[in-house]
Amino acid sequence: MALGVGFALALAACGAERGPEPASVPPRTAKPQAPAEYAWATHTLSPRPADPPSADLGALCVRSDAALVRVATRVATRELGGHPLDVTELTFALRAEGVPYVWPRLYTLVGPSAAASASERLTTWLSGVTEGGELRCGIVQSRSGTAGPGDVVAGVAASVLADLEPLPTRVRIGEWLRVRARLLVPASEASVLVLGPRGAPRKVPSSLSGELVDARFVADREGDWLVQVLATVAGGPRPIAEAALSAGTEPPSSFASQPAPGEAGATGDDPAARLLSMTNAARSTEGLSPVTRVESLDKMAHTHALAMRDTRRLAHDVGNGGPLDRAAAIGIAPRALGENVAHALDAERAHRMLWSSLSHRANLLREAFDSVGIGAVVDADGSLWVSLVFADLA
Repeated sequence: MALGVGFALALAACGAERGPEPASVPPRTAKPQAPAEYAWATHTLSPRPADPPSADLGALCVRSDAALVRVATRVATRELGGHPLDVTELTFALRAEGVPYVWPRLYTLVGPSAAASASERLTTWLSGVTEGGELRCGIVQSRSGTAGPGDVVAGVAASVLADLEPLPTRVRIGEWLRVRARLLVPASEASVLVLGPRGAPRKVPSSLSGELVDARFVADREGDWLVQVLATVAGGPRPIAEAALSAGTEPPSSFASQPAPGEAGATGDDPAARLLSMTNAARSTEGLSPVTRVESLDKMAHTHALAMRDTRRLAHDVGNGGPLDRAAAIGIAPRALGENVAHALDAERAHRMLWSSLSHRANLLREAFDSVGIGAVVDADGSLWVSLVFADLA
């Protein structure tokens, strides 16, 4: 029997790497996040070249991107203000700036002399951004007053596999939109998916001619939309560009400001229990049957959430095998298997992130899934490392 697989990272593989703080700086605990107002760019497009500075750390970016520089500046400003930009907010900040890059990396270094020691560390960090394509980045350094944390170095980088032609971030309901992406790497096939305010993601008619991906769709209902270009490249199928837009309304001015369907149904104090109730409430809004927690899947999910926390990595394999390997190791052979993983400040934010992602929502709303295992491990800063393992065990 064929096995259906759907694995998704809550940051769309938005890997994050936080630079080590100097030993003289005590570990910081998470502070309540200050409201952050975002003014959205009129269009999502790339590239946006920026002239690299001649003397400071920004010169380490061979291909500096003006929008990535602006996002890095926001990261540094938030650090100086005592409200660090949570890594889960990074993709939101990129989309607000009209950046279509996927799988971004974030680096921050904070301390009295961070800038003095950052060059070698940043060079090493940039050398590890190796998902193919063209490396683009933005690096800034800032300094606080005598009462602040000292130097702040922030870097945002991405391996870019495709550039997106201008796509508006604000559209009319019923407006037809054209999505055109130019590949920077060879691809055997490509497609475009859209995720509307409700329902599962859907594939829209698209074509691949040489290096150009071309598609059209209509934003037929009010709310926020996500457009994703997928391509089969050397490493297999993966997202290569994304754009966010709002139809008939203004884009959200702050991160995670809008609750996701099912969120009002959260019950209990335990994060895993809250995630279950929100998942089933969201499925109910689409007329789907609830999923049932299964002890063996719970153990599988909890073990993986622990592993992600301990390795500080958001991934499906952090040295303990991929989901299929981990399922086989505990004697599970489902007809279909899917995993969503997330790192968020709390259960509600994790649920919002999952709902707003194409691949995550596809797992959340897959009709065949009848069972789930949930692992929600609390980190030292109070944030959650989450794994949801969905399965068809009927």
